[in-house]
Amino acid sequence: MKTSVRRLELAVSVAMFLLAVFMIWQAWQMPGGMRGMLGPGSLPLALAALLAPTAVIIFVGRYRATEQPEETELGNRPIVISILAVLGAGLLFERVGFIISLGAFLFILLWMLSRLGWWRSALAAIVTVIVAKFIFDDLLGVTLPPLPFSF
Repeated sequence: MKTSVRRLELAVSVAMFLLAVFMIWQAWQMPGGMRGMLGPGSLPLALAALLAPTAVIIFVGRYRATEQPEETELGNRPIVISILAVLGAGLLFERVGFIISLGAFLFILLWMLSRLGWWRSALAAIVTVIVAKFIFDDLLGVTLPPLPFSF
């Protein structure tokens, strides 16, 4: 299916704005914290407050654009791979643990979407997972889902 890049950018900006409104609505229902001690709703609210005007700026800029519309093909391999990888990581995160799900997610994205090749992609995914595990577990004290089997 072919569409113009301008039309696609307008649709994405509307989707971004709707996501920001949803985030604000959900963050508003979470504790916001108090002065000096932020609550769990603070970060989503701040991010949504940045996303909403950004979406409006993109929409207005593309709506006013006067250049000739450029045709593009909707649906391509990298987008499909990325969406499937995100869905797979989300579904497997609790079942197989942080290390396997994030490692597989990063490996798939790096291997399919970069020029690293399979072994560099695997190495980068492994190093990234180890560093992330260290940061979350040791530095931040956040418990991540463990492997389905224990050592």
